[in-house]
This record gives sequence, structure tokens and C-alpha cells, in this order.
Amino acid sequence: MAVLTNTQRQRLRRLPSPLAQIVASQFIRTAKAQNLFFSFLSHRTYNAAFVRKVMIAARDARLPWDLRCAAILMLEHHALLLWEQKGPASESQSLLVSLGLFSGDAIHKTVLDEGFSTTDPAAFVTELRNRLARLNYIHAGIDGLKTKPGKLLDFIYVSRRPCKLSLARYLLDPDEVASRILDEVRSSTGVPRNLRSLDYHGNTLQEPVAPSLSDFDRKLTSQLRSDHRVLWVADQTSSELNSLVEYPLGTVALVIKPPGSDMEFEAKRAGMRGRHLLNIIYERNGKPAPIPHRLQGACYGHMVDYECYASGRFSEIYRRVHGVEPPMSRCLGVTAISTVPNGAGDTPLVQYFSSPHIFGPGYDAMRAEMQRSVEAFEGSDRRDNLVGPVGLTARFIVATVPNQAWLAGTTSFRLDRTADLLSTRGAELYFVAGLGRKFTADFSADDARRLADEILEEVLGVYHPPDCDAVAYREYIEAALALPANRAIADKTYLDCMVDIGLYWGTLLAIGGYTEGESFVSRNVGLKSRWQSGQWRTRICFMDHDCLTGLGVPGEEPNAAWSIEGMRKDSDWICERGNARSEFACLREIYGVSSAIQTQGEEIFRAQVASAHTTTRNAMRNLEPVRELFDREYVDSLIVRDELIHRYLCNRDTEEGLERWKAEVKARFASTLYAKESLDYFFNTVARTAHRLERYAFLYAPSLYTPR
Repeated sequence: MAVLTNTQRQRLRRLPSPLAQIVASQFIRTAKAQNLFFSFLSHRTYNAAFVRKVMIAARDARLPWDLRCAAILMLEHHALLLWEQKGPASESQSLLVSLGLFSGDAIHKTVLDEGFSTTDPAAFVTELRNRLARLNYIHAGIDGLKTKPGKLLDFIYVSRRPCKLSLARYLLDPDEVASRILDEVRSSTGVPRNLRSLDYHGNTLQEPVAPSLSDFDRKLTSQLRSDHRVLWVADQTSSELNSLVEYPLGTVALVIKPPGSDMEFEAKRAGMRGRHLLNIIYERNGKPAPIPHRLQGACYGHMVDYECYASGRFSEIYRRVHGVEPPMSRCLGVTAISTVPNGAGDTPLVQYFSSPHIFGPGYDAMRAEMQRSVEAFEGSDRRDNLVGPVGLTARFIVATVPNQAWLAGTTSFRLDRTADLLSTRGAELYFVAGLGRKFTADFSADDARRLADEILEEVLGVYHPPDCDAVAYREYIEAALALPANRAIADKTYLDCMVDIGLYWGTLLAIGGYTEGESFVSRNVGLKSRWQSGQWRTRICFMDHDCLTGLGVPGEEPNAAWSIEGMRKDSDWICERGNARSEFACLREIYGVSSAIQTQGEEIFRAQVASAHTTTRNAMRNLEPVRELFDREYVDSLIVRDELIHRYLCNRDTEEGLERWKAEVKARFASTLYAKESLDYFFNTVARTAHRLERYAFLYAPSLYTPR
């Protein structure tokens, strides 16, 4: 046999030219990347030596971030090969030990906080394998050194979505991930705010159970929030889906998607792109802007304070009634904004809004809007003792209390936006209108396909791409949803969403709560794929709880008419047929369900509303952990309100019946918390919303509730 020269050996250890070109175009330190990818593609079966090599690379902070993420996905590929070829063998135990998951004879209990259901080694390996298998459609494209360039590019693309890399949390340190995030944003120093909620008697309310976080996520968010840090969008902050830190298109928030995590965190209101991080408006489209929107780029403090309280209280009620966490975001904390990043340092907020030199172009217009806003905020109670530019700024800051809130359990896959991105114009909306790219020059048909895959994976949980030739964007999505495996998951997920919406809303209605549509409008509701009890499941997620009202706080004086009107607005955004952007309408567009599934979903929704309402109302009267959260008079007043609505529906057909009903309302309201309510306004509200009340008449039947 001829002896190979050194040059020939080197050529044999190189990637084929098309693959080498892909790697060279995607990584800055080409030599190391070429070597790692050559080793990866040279092993078509599990190789323990290569696994040790990629684990070293993944943990090596000196290597480029993107290459480390690629190494993690390579490791996941080999873990799947291991469990496919050999099952839970000794190599499997060695791998788990190396990842810090196994010691002694058991898996560490911390995995239970990560969505796994067991610490039994064999059962855990099965669940971990199922979790990694979510990316099987990417791994299936890897065919050793014969891998097609497009498939390798797909692999690299997914590796740059750290939240998709399930093993990342075991290989990366939370502190270094925090540093990576901080490199992608700007930050300034704020002032801590200690929120303490009181009931209407002046007593401190019991703190709700804190959101459940994994150890990695808790350490990461703690590091990011340390020193009362406020995060701001920067020029380099990405708006691409599933980035480590993302400034979602159409928002003024930063979302953090930790490596290997299904949990999303949001820094609510993180400034605006462009010259001015913060700005002020009073009027929009010829009308006064909503009060929270007059300060642009930061939270209106009083509203975010209330959101933290309201989301905590309702989540506590829900958890005690149903024994599970509600599908809603929660507040982790609030920081008052005292400075704004400006070049090399921080500028005090007062100076930012008071100095034309610091604020820059548009200063005079901003000040005029500030003046109008302050006059509207203060009304007749003017603070005229605070004069001059600084005085006016101080009055505005006192009125708005600029803040940034940290939320857990959010999702950037909002229903309205997701439906749009899956529409015929979805790729154009994302790449051109959103990211400012041009077709063929900056993004290709393959990029559009990857976008569709990424969205469908999120909304389905487990996804199987179609094997079809180049087709139009929407045709590709329709082909994907037509595959039997995807169709079955889409239909089930759609129906699961109906369950979640019905359970959530039915519970809220039972306690007399409503949100004026704010928590149910499709821009504030989203989809999030979660790893729960050892399986992927896409869940609905409700966000923005600053209008969550009627929570039965001890001492509260509820308003029956407001609760009915608030229910109507919530209903409009949940399921009103005439609303093309309702939750139901968006979910139909996203999942492309048949009319039969739609009908089944509506029946499930109504059944869940009724069941949740009955369960919650009975718990309020009979279950001590729930009963202790409410005053007895509040619950009794709700029962009277519902009985009177039932009586209205039975008597509204005749003038005589309506008059008897009005007399009954007057007599019975007098002995309830509604005694001070305007009867005429209540009568008008009931009449105006009669068709909604009739639709949900099953909620107001007295026989639904178990006697105390």
C-alpha cells in the first residue's frame, strides 16, 4: 500500500469544499470551527472521545460563543445516537455525570424544577431523550461528510437559538450568560422599589407563592437584576426570533430566553430604538393617548405596581382552587428608573428630559407634550411651586414614576403577530418590514422556510417539516400542517388552548374579575412551548395584568355593572365572531383547524368556563385555603348579583316582568356591597349586554353552587 504524504493526510482531514465554505462563512475563527465540524461529521455513530472533545469546547469561554453553541448541539446529536444505538448503557451514566446530572445512584432533584417528572435514572434518560428529540428534524439532516450544505446550514441556524439547546444549562455558567446578555444591551443604575400590598382595611396582604424557576434561570435573572440594573435596547440588540436576548418586533421590551430553558423573561419597557430611548406624547391620532402610553419607552409606575400585585393575587387564587399554576406571566420585581445610558455614562433622568443638549432633536416638541401631560395629570391640584424646566420635569416624573418591571413566564409569540407571520405575507413582514432586509440580497427562500419551521415548532411543540420542493411561503406552511403527524398535534393543541382559555376565564368570572379586555386582547396573549411532566406541550399565556380588576381583596367594594361591562369586553377579545383579531380567530389562523374542530373547541371552551366557574365559586364558599382569601360579604354579594342576572334573563320579555325585576334588584342590592351603586347604570348595563349574558346564562343558574 502506498504511503500517504502529510499533504494527502491533511486533505483527507478536511471538510468537503461545499461544507467548508458554509463553516467559513458562519464562524469567525475558521480553523477551530473547521476542525470541530470535521470531527463531528466524521463520526456517524456515538463516539465517546468526540463527546469529551465537544464538552470541552462547549465549556471553553475562550472560544467564540456561536462555536460553543454549535458544540452543544453536536453533543445533543451524539447523545441521541447513544440512546438510539445502545440505550441507557454505562456510557449514558458517564455522560450524565459529566453534565452534572448524576451522582450516587440518582439524578439530581433539581431536574424536577426543569419540567422533568422523575429522578429515576432510566426513566429520566427516556424523558431527556424525548426532550432532545424535538430537534430530530435537524439531526436527521446530518449524514456525515455527505451532509448537504443546506442541511448543515439548518444545523448551524438552530444552534444559534440557545433556548433550543436543552443541554446548554448544564455546560454554561449563569454568570457568563448574563455577561453575554449585557454585551447585547445597554444598562443604567436604578433605584430599588419594595412593593407592599395592602387590603382595603389597611392590612398587609399575604405574599403569593413566587414563580417557580429552575436553579439556572434563578441565578441568571438574579445576576441580570443585581445592583438595581435597568436594561435598555442597544443598536446591536437582535430582534430575531429566539435570540438569547430579543427586542421583539413591534414592542418596547427586552425578552431573555435562557440557554436550554423553556422559560422566557421580560424586562418590560426597555426604551425605544433610535435617537431617544424615552420620549413623551400627550396626543395620538387627534385624541389624548392612554395615560400609561404618555411616557414612551418606560413603564408608568402606578400601573406596573398594580400589575405585580394583581397577577400575584390571581395566580394565588387560581393555584389554591385548581392545584396548578395558571397560564399567566408573573412579576419578579420592579426598579425605578433614575438614570438613562448616554454615551460613556449615565445621565440622571431629570437632566435627560430638561436639557436640550442631552435630549437632542425634538426637545421642544417633547417639552410641549410634557406640559400638556402634566396639566392633565394634576388637574386642579397644580404643583405651581415647582417652576422652570427642571420643575416641570420633576412634576412629570412624580406623576408617572418611570419604572422597569421584570416578568417571568411571558412569550414573544403573541397571537396576533404569530398569525400574521404564518400568513401569506409572513416572511415579508418579518424580514423586510421587521428586520429591514431585502429578498435574495439579505434573505432567501431557505431563510423563509427556516422561519416557518421555527414558528411551527413553537406553536406545535413537536414538529415534522414537510419534504417538498421549493414552494411559496404559505404553501410550505399549509403542506406542513397537512402532514398527519402535524395535523394531529395542531388539532390537539388548538383544543388544549380552548381548555386553558376556558379554565382561566371561568375562574376569573367566578371571583367577579375582569380586565376590560387588556389581558385577553390578542397582542397580550401568546403561545409558549413548555416542557412539563416530561413532555412538550404548547400552552396559552396571558400577559399584561395592569387592568386585572375585581379580585375580591378584603374590604373591596365591588361594582356589579362594571364587572358585567368588563366581562363583555373580555368576551369580545376572547371569542366574539365579528372580531377578526379575537383569540379564537387568531388560533384558527395559526392552526388551520377544520370547522368540525372549531365547533368542538367552542363546546370544550364553554364546558371549561362552566366547570371552572362552579369549582371556583364552591371553593370560595367551602374550601378554607380559598375562603380565607375573601370576605364572606363579598362572596354573598356575588351570589346575589348572579341570581339577579338569572332573574333578568327569565323576566326581560315583558314590561311587567322587568319592573318586578328592577324592584327586586333595588331591594336585594341594599343588603349587599352593591348598596351604593347607581341602579340606573346597572339596569342600562344589563340591558346593553343582554346578548352576552344570555350566551353565558349557564353561569347564573342558582343550582350551580353547593350550599355552605
